[in-house]
Amino acid sequence: MLSFLQFNNTRPSILLRTFGLFFLLVYGVACKKAAAPIPTPPVVDNLPKANDITAVSIDQINFTVSYTLNFTTSATGVTYATDSISLVKNAGTDVKSFVNTLSYLAKITLKAYPTDNKVWYQVYFFNSSGIKVYSKIYRQEFSLWQVQNKYIVNGLAIDNNHSKDGLVTYDQTPYTGLDNSLTVSIYMTDYDYKGYKAKINGINAPLGKFIDSWGVTEIKKLVFDVPENIPTGNAKFELYNYDKLVYSADVVVVSGGLLNKVLHPIGNNQGGDYIVHNNELYTYINRWTGSGTEQPQFHKWSPATYTWTKLPNPPETRYSEYNGGQSINGLIYFCPNIRDYGNTYPFLYEEWLWTFNPGNNVWKKTILSSNGPSNQTKIDEQFFGCFSHGGKLYCLLSYKSYGTYYYEMHVYDPADNSWKKFMDLPNDKGSITVYKTVINNGKVYLLVSKRVSSPYSGTVTKNQFFEMDMNTKTLIPRSWITDPGKNWVITNDNEFAIAAPNLASYRGKIYVYGGGNTIFSSIYSSVFAVYDPDANTWSSVSGYSYYTGWVSNNYGYFGTINDKLYVGFGYDRQYIGSAALYNVVIK
Repeated sequence: MLSFLQFNNTRPSILLRTFGLFFLLVYGVACKKAAAPIPTPPVVDNLPKANDITAVSIDQINFTVSYTLNFTTSATGVTYATDSISLVKNAGTDVKSFVNTLSYLAKITLKAYPTDNKVWYQVYFFNSSGIKVYSKIYRQEFSLWQVQNKYIVNGLAIDNNHSKDGLVTYDQTPYTGLDNSLTVSIYMTDYDYKGYKAKINGINAPLGKFIDSWGVTEIKKLVFDVPENIPTGNAKFELYNYDKLVYSADVVVVSGGLLNKVLHPIGNNQGGDYIVHNNELYTYINRWTGSGTEQPQFHKWSPATYTWTKLPNPPETRYSEYNGGQSINGLIYFCPNIRDYGNTYPFLYEEWLWTFNPGNNVWKKTILSSNGPSNQTKIDEQFFGCFSHGGKLYCLLSYKSYGTYYYEMHVYDPADNSWKKFMDLPNDKGSITVYKTVINNGKVYLLVSKRVSSPYSGTVTKNQFFEMDMNTKTLIPRSWITDPGKNWVITNDNEFAIAAPNLASYRGKIYVYGGGNTIFSSIYSSVFAVYDPDANTWSSVSGYSYYTGWVSNNYGYFGTINDKLYVGFGYDRQYIGSAALYNVVIK
């Protein structure tokens, strides 16, 4: 300031006066009380938008986009393209979403593998004014190699890998169900797959199965055997192509699965009678075909030696009734057989029961009834299996009278050879119903699968699950499996529309395995669920292990032998008519 005044010494008074006025002005303002700030209203973000946008279930030809909305919209989905410019120009492909329990899901399937391994996508929805609104653009990258399911089980590829044509799953969406095989998807334009090798924690994993293209022709699949000596837990998977490491991934070896495959001496075991006696499995196969050339096949299998023994057939024709036999007091009792002669006159109706003595291999026939015209209204008697309780044989059956089907439970008492009606079974007159029973901790449980009309998808199967009070002959309703994701809502109470699945008791709980989507359908269910009687709740059996009902969907054997759970035979979705039996390991 001094130098300034000296430099401008020609007019010092004017400068001093100006500086003084400025000083007084600033001082006066500073001494006044500061004015209160003007309040600003809070910013409320009430614009409709999509949140939590993420890609899930990613593989090389499709992926699912999950997101939530903070409002209700008339329609929403995902727009995608293999280049971002197309989305900017609104030239992408729209895929509508479906509502899951907590979010929206949009399944995107590519028509060809992306040339630069990338796909761009954005969520769209319609606001209250009907205007289509888009989220920001996201990018999804793909790999030339990918492990399909990082949770894998020990065993051979041929046993652990299966097709996924399933209609119903339990803890997976209809689009993301994967088995627990070590399957690697590979993008290749030729069939030069023999140069690929794999290791798990440095241990060689042999190539067990090659799967040709599906959908996108360039995608192949290699399924590797997982050596039994690889322990459970976290592991490192490495893929080599002609000894060059091209891909690695973290995997988890989980316990459980379908192990120890055993082949039956005959090729097709649908609808047979399967009886456990003295820790051995007896199989009687002789389905009625109408040809008159049916040949019975009677065998037993010993888990101790893994051997089959052929047994003598009954002296007369006897047809298998599907699980129509039980071991009682050292003998094997089979469900009764019937013979009726339709509408011929005089009407003939006969009913008899066969027993087999494993000690001396002797069959015995017991006549239960042989009536004339008094029974002419009771025809087409069919059996749905049987169970033993209190030393008696209980059989579930149906018959037709004047065009209407009736469903009943009859009981045979070996003590006095009596055979009589025990109780009526629940049914809707005119509907087609199938029954399954299982005994757990001394209590009898009944599953009723019946065809009903659904406003959602026509004729479907409705299931009801009961505990049976054998003293009062009453049915106590229990819970049944429901779909946690509500992706298969086809009945008003959101029950699974699976028909006649396998039931088994194992270590105090009830297991449900397989089944069809309707009573007479070959489309299989991959359900594998467990029921806790104390909590009256169902849950998925295997958690990350997805070894589900694919080897024996129905009309086969599912039960325990010497505290081990087995499944097999019956209708096999993979092989149509199964001759295999598996030990189901659950840990």
